[in-house]
Amino acid sequence: MNTKYCNLISLIMLMSISGSLFAQINTTDKQLDVLLIQGGYNEVISKCSEIVKTDSLNPEIYFKLGLAYQALMLTDKSVEAYQRSVKLAPDTIKYSLSLAKVYYSIGKTKIAQPIFTKLCAQDSLNWMYCFYLTDIYMQKGLYKNALPIYSRFYAQDTTNTLYIDKLAFCYLRMENYDRAISLYEKSKLLNSKNITALKNLSYLYFRKNMIDTAIYQLNKGIEYDSTDMDLFFRRAEIYYSKDYHFKSRPDYLRVLESGDSSKVILKKIGIGLAYNDQPIDALNYLLPSYQKDSSDYETTSYIGQSYYKLKQYRKSIKYYDRVLKILMPISKQVDYTNILLADSYRDTSLYNEAIKYYTKSLDTKYAPRICLTIANLYDEKIRNYDKAIFYYQLFFNNYQKNEYFKDEYIGNIRKRLNWLIENKDKKKGKNT
Repeated sequence: MNTKYCNLISLIMLMSISGSLFAQINTTDKQLDVLLIQGGYNEVISKCSEIVKTDSLNPEIYFKLGLAYQALMLTDKSVEAYQRSVKLAPDTIKYSLSLAKVYYSIGKTKIAQPIFTKLCAQDSLNWMYCFYLTDIYMQKGLYKNALPIYSRFYAQDTTNTLYIDKLAFCYLRMENYDRAISLYEKSKLLNSKNITALKNLSYLYFRKNMIDTAIYQLNKGIEYDSTDMDLFFRRAEIYYSKDYHFKSRPDYLRVLESGDSSKVILKKIGIGLAYNDQPIDALNYLLPSYQKDSSDYETTSYIGQSYYKLKQYRKSIKYYDRVLKILMPISKQVDYTNILLADSYRDTSLYNEAIKYYTKSLDTKYAPRICLTIANLYDEKIRNYDKAIFYYQLFFNNYQKNEYFKDEYIGNIRKRLNWLIENKDKKKGKNT
């Protein structure tokens, strides 16, 4: 009887202690939640750090620690805390979601992607999960992966402009412009002031060379929001691309007056003025653009042109000389790429294409090896002997003895050239 009584007392005491501990933990969680809401992040970190010393298996404490670190932009510590919470409770969605979101925010999409993929598999109609996953797909150019997800949400609600715009943009990236236009036009009907749809429609119509329709979209956007400088910039870019400089200039100036003094805007205003034979005005924009980027050959060239028109020839020479220095590495790379491309065509037996690019290289800079290669292709592969003779003769007209070509090799080429000339003359004689 006494033993039973003692066991009963012990059980009651144990339940009392457990209840007390549960109540204490529950109270602590609520206190931490209040501190997080009030912005007491440092205090949350302090309290959580103390708790984990005696309770290192509590995932909720690590989760709240992660929230506090994230709010203080201590990203590495936030990630570490979230990782601990996920490890302790891998099936708790809020822990996995928070970890994936912080990975996403710091650009570690490769790590975030499988977490979002798992979350979407658990709930394929949760827009938050799918938003992040599809955005990662879009960033990586995996448009075909994003498309069915956007289509699923669109099918659920065909009047939701967010879903429509996402699906339309996916088609835009896939270069299915007609489908993208159809969707954006529908979005515009549902919300005529959808600036994003108007901008993308402008781009799509421009790509289809429907210039007036593209401009119309931007004009409507400016009617709705004249503070959006991107609308003016886009309209200016379309006008500029068609050499309508007198139309592009007011829009570029509007953007410039808003505080955007980027080199691109200064440059394009200046080029437009130079194009319209206003060199003094052009220099007022071209020179500041050049100061921002002295490696821009186009800006530099138009400065040279403007000084030339003003008969300031020394300054013109200075800037044209600078253009040549800027382009030198590019021209070398272009020449080298022409040769590499020609080699590839030659090795796939596309000899006419090979000669086309070897000739481009030769026109830029004479090279004896390239000259002989062209001659050899005409001689042995295409059998156009007149062309072969021309390039063999070109080679000998520019020949200077060096170690690259052995005397025996040069002798054989000369014999081949003589044979071609002799047989050509004999053939002419027979035809006479």
